[in-house]
Amino acid sequence: MTTKQELRLKRFQTKGFEDARSISIYCTEGSLWVTAGNSLGDRVVYAGKEIHIIASGKVVVEALADSVSFVTVMADMPQSHAKTADNN
Repeated sequence: MTTKQELRLKRFQTKGFEDARSISIYCTEGSLWVTAGNSLGDRVVYAGKEIHIIASGKVVVEALADSVSFVTVMADMPQSHAKTADNN
């Protein structure tokens, strides 16, 4: 399942993503500090820049300044909603 959302954060506000398999963050205003599990470490994303992450754990976004970004998250579909050969 893929979702795209606008994310507006005030300075020092955070947002976490736990179910992400991959995530893209495009910062349109401000700047963001992104921490992604064991794979990425910490990165800063400035206005006009984008980051793509193959997630291996929780991804946390913190605003270093009032920020607006667009976040696209590809998450694993919950097992109860996944299609199988038995319930097409």
